[in-house]
Amino acid sequence: MIVAGPVVGHWVMDRIGGFFDPVCMSAIGWESDGRLTAGASYRDWNGASIEGQIAADRPLTRGFLLAIFDYPFCQLGARKIVATTSADHIRSIRLLRRLGFVEEACLRDAAPGGDLIIYTMRRETCRFLGDSHGQESVRTSGP
Repeated sequence: MIVAGPVVGHWVMDRIGGFFDPVCMSAIGWESDGRLTAGASYRDWNGASIEGQIAADRPLTRGFLLAIFDYPFCQLGARKIVATTSADHIRSIRLLRRLGFVEEACLRDAAPGGDLIIYTMRRETCRFLGDSHGQESVRTSGP
């Protein structure tokens, strides 16, 4: 079940290391058996792009993926989602690539573990928007 709000944002930030500010951030989560199992938080919406973070305790469901991409691309009208990760965080890099994000830049020595990699996804390349948004639905692969 999809849930939203500051509780989800704090849950995400607790897992990825960060601070959730409900004044300037939003969050969407997936609840299973009464507990959060996945979440996405968003910040820095500038009218064209937004930064997103994802955390999960279980494999991501199709319903959750549809919701977390619908929000920035369809509800906000974003052209691009930006996601950053440390170059040494291999699981995050694999997840971002599997979701369809592409590496756009590398900031040398900008993360505690070394380099900070900036990944992006454009609306027209997002395969999680589906038929209801004028795109052909694509099956998701496991996390």
